[in-house]
Amino acid sequence: MSDNEYPEYSETAAMGELGRWIVEGTVRDTLRWLFREIQKGDLGIDGFVEILDDERQGHGRLFALQLKTGPSYFTEPNDEGFLFRGKRKHLRYWLGLSVPVLALVVLCDPETNTCHWQHVSTDTVTRTEKGLDHHNSALSDAGRGV
Repeated sequence: MSDNEYPEYSETAAMGELGRWIVEGTVRDTLRWLFREIQKGDLGIDGFVEILDDERQGHGRLFALQLKTGPSYFTEPNDEGFLFRGKRKHLRYWLGLSVPVLALVVLCDPETNTCHWQHVSTDTVTRTEKGLDHHNSALSDAGRGV
């Protein structure tokens, strides 16, 4: 060990933090809902969103988010947005959540500060030999119907 070595904040950690900020801002400012980040030890869910009505009241409606951030998630555009390639173990986990949630995969583009999301269900996922393919569409005000 050299006397010049110090702890390092990795690019991967910084990118993940940036994605969380983008999603939190979108949920708070565009959708006007609440975002709750999972602080420790996630297995495939990075946070929860609580839906608020127009008077900003909660009615116990939650859904879970899995966030993916960075340019590597935007290499396969399609007519619906982008193709996300995931692992079957995560699909099993998301579909098997025991709490009444709507699991979403959110792809965060740090270059445009946009979120692309898709509800995870057997209807929105194509199983492949290596795992799963998932199509994501751009999050907009139309996403309020979640």
